[in-house]
Amino acid sequence: LLAFGWTACPYTAFALESNTNDSLVSMLLVATLLLAASPAGRGAMLALASATKFAPLFLVPLFATFDRDAALRRPSRRAVRVLAPYAAAFAAVTLAVMAQTLLDPGLSEFWERTIGNQVGRDSPFSVWGQAELEWLHTAVKLTVAGLALAVAFVPRRRDLVTLAGLGAAVLIATQLTVEHWFCLYIPWCLPFLLAALLARRDATELSPRPAPAPA
Repeated sequence: LLAFGWTACPYTAFALESNTNDSLVSMLLVATLLLAASPAGRGAMLALASATKFAPLFLVPLFATFDRDAALRRPSRRAVRVLAPYAAAFAAVTLAVMAQTLLDPGLSEFWERTIGNQVGRDSPFSVWGQAELEWLHTAVKLTVAGLALAVAFVPRRRDLVTLAGLGAAVLIATQLTVEHWFCLYIPWCLPFLLAALLARRDATELSPRPAPAPA
C-alpha cells in the first residue's frame, strides 16, 4: 500500500520529471524513519535531508527525543545520542561543499545560493508573496516553531506510526510558512503521511475479536 500510494500520487511524478532534488529529500526522510530505532542512524540521515533542503531541520526536535522506551532514558541523554551524529554528518557535508566552492565559484556565491537565496527570495507562489501580511506570516512562523518543539515532548510515549504522523504534521506546517511554495514540495511529507494513514500499528488490533464464551 505504501509503495502504491507513492507511485499513484501525481506529485511524485512531477518531481521526477522536473529533475529536482525534492525526491532525494523524500528518500532521506524515509531512511530516517526506517532507522528510527538507531539514534546515530536517524541522526545522520536527517542531517543529510537537512543539507538537501532546509525544511527537515524542523524535524530535529521530534527525532532527537524519540525512543520507544522513553521511560528508561532521560530526554537529554536521548537527544545527545541523536544530535551528535546529526551535527557530525551535517558538518561533514557542509565542509565538503565549502571546500569545493573555495575553488569555484567562491564562498560568496555559496552563501548567495543557499542562505542568502532563501532569506531574500520573493515569489508569487504563496499568499505571503501576493499580499502584505507580514504580521500574520510572523505569527504562523512562531506557531510552527512552537509545534516543532511541542511534538518533541507530547505525546511522551510513541510508536513509529505516531512518529510518522507527527513528522507529516510538522512538514506540512513548515510548508505553510514558505514564501515560495510549489507542488514539487509535496513529496517531502508524502512518505510520512502515507505511513501514518496506511501503516498498521499492531496486527492484533486488526484481528477479529474472539466470540464470547456461551453462558
